[in-house]
Amino acid sequence: MSEKNCCYLCGGKLNQGYCPACGLDTNRKNRIHYRLNESNASRRLDAGDDRSLERQKKRKERQHQHKHYTGTSAKTTVNRNVGMLICVVCVFVMVFMFLGIVFAFNIDSSYEPEGTYEYEDTEYDAYEYVTKELSETGETFQTHLTAGEYVVGTHLPEGNYTVYLIEGYGSMNVDDYENSVYLCEWFDEDEEYDGLTEMDDVRLFQGAKVSVDTGVILLFETENGQTEQMSFIQNPLTDSVKMKKGMVYESGVDFEPGIYDVSDFSEDGALYHTFPNSFYGVYEEEEEYYERIFYLNHSGGDVAFQNLVLPEGTTIWSDEADYVLMPSPKIGTTDYDAYYEYD
Repeated sequence: MSEKNCCYLCGGKLNQGYCPACGLDTNRKNRIHYRLNESNASRRLDAGDDRSLERQKKRKERQHQHKHYTGTSAKTTVNRNVGMLICVVCVFVMVFMFLGIVFAFNIDSSYEPEGTYEYEDTEYDAYEYVTKELSETGETFQTHLTAGEYVVGTHLPEGNYTVYLIEGYGSMNVDDYENSVYLCEWFDEDEEYDGLTEMDDVRLFQGAKVSVDTGVILLFETENGQTEQMSFIQNPLTDSVKMKKGMVYESGVDFEPGIYDVSDFSEDGALYHTFPNSFYGVYEEEEEYYERIFYLNHSGGDVAFQNLVLPEGTTIWSDEADYVLMPSPKIGTTDYDAYYEYD
């Protein structure tokens, strides 16, 4: 008997796929609902089918979830791609900047400096560019200078000087445009301020300007003074001018242009002096003024500052003190503008 005509459940003979013995219809594709007294075979078939249904259900759920999360995944992918693009751009910019720095400074990794470099703390040489020589012979000369401005050849002779601190503290300046000599030294007995009490080899050439600060007295001494080259004239001005604090006075309007000593300074304070920049060779459409400030001590009836040159158009004032302008005894020239000119 062919196995195809036998019932696979009870072994009975099939009649057109139907088993009369147990009632199995082998022509049905789905046998999961057929039961024969709840046999183990039917339970396995049922259980297998239930699991199959569950698997199909879960598969559908997963398919649904996959469809649902596909959109989110796409967004995440886009965001991830954007982030990666930004990172790439940042890296590119950084590389570009680094290459720019390398090319800008011409960096050569193979460069190795030859030898070693030593930096020396060299002292300033005020006479480095001087070509003129002072005479080795001359006259012995000495003078005490207080606050004021002095011209070599008028107030003291050309020569090589030693400067001594006599009293007080303050600065001494030398301005020699012709010979390119510029000095600014502080004299003070207090070591805390690194001041000088003596300075030698101070070379003063004809025409140089020497200024001494308020509050200090200095002795200038030389053994090769060129006294025969000195020349001066008596000041043509004879009248003193009294000045009141808080008032601004203009030379050529309120008093005669000239060279004055400032005396009778009634209080410690500042004396202001301005003049057009054109005196320094600076010409502008709207004239501006150069301002100088002198801090003067109360001088009683004595001179507080000597040889202040006040050309026409300059102004002078003090907000703290009354004072008197007295014509300086001797001057080098009446061309007052020339004092502030640098040709």
